[in-house]
Amino acid sequence: MKANDYQVGGDHYGNKGYPHWDLALAVPLGYLDGCTTKYVARWRKKGTPVLDLKKALQYLNKLEESDSVPLLRRPFEEIVKEVAHFNEVNNLPDVERAYMAALCTWKTKEDLRQARELLFILMDEAEALAQVASEPRPVPLTDDNKHAERAPKRDYW
Repeated sequence: MKANDYQVGGDHYGNKGYPHWDLALAVPLGYLDGCTTKYVARWRKKGTPVLDLKKALQYLNKLEESDSVPLLRRPFEEIVKEVAHFNEVNNLPDVERAYMAALCTWKTKEDLRQARELLFILMDEAEALAQVASEPRPVPLTDDNKHAERAPKRDYW
């Protein structure tokens, strides 16, 4: 059995189409670039979205703090095509697509700072989704709960 045929501990990497590690090898990505893009690629698929994006930010911070330079990569046009294929197979939304492209093609610290802005957009979205998920949901009225406390009515006018 090949490594792409299974995943230990869940299915949040979506190894059925184009796994992230194959993108990391194809571009190629360095350790920090690979880690930050991994967390961005999977944050919507795993049960810890805010935490995954915070991890992505930590790896991006370390990449910015380091004296690291991008690895010797394939020609730019080939990378763009490879990233587009990864994004399409994994059905990534626009901001994630832009982040993946930015990290797979960065050359300067300014490129990384621009990627950071995309990551902040995703973090805002994840926090908003977490807030909505934590709000109490209305409970259907039944004979068993007809005396239960109800959420206050909202004035929509």
